[in-house]
Amino acid sequence: MLDQMRSALMARGADPVTATRQAYGAAFGMVQRQAALLSFLETFRALGILFLLVLPLLLLMKRPTRRGDAVPAH
Repeated sequence: MLDQMRSALMARGADPVTATRQAYGAAFGMVQRQAALLSFLETFRALGILFLLVLPLLLLMKRPTRRGDAVPAH
């Protein structure tokens, strides 16, 4: 893949050294985007599992008792 990117950059007029650097930079950017996506997915999964584990606690909560009249706000 790096050779293909390098060849494409050289076809656009870049010299071999610059094309190699740009190909490595493009590959690095792709890896960074994929890593960010994977970290987002793992965080989303962890929060989803945490939510499912906390959900049964709703059954343990008491309903609030109602007191007479409501307090006027203004």
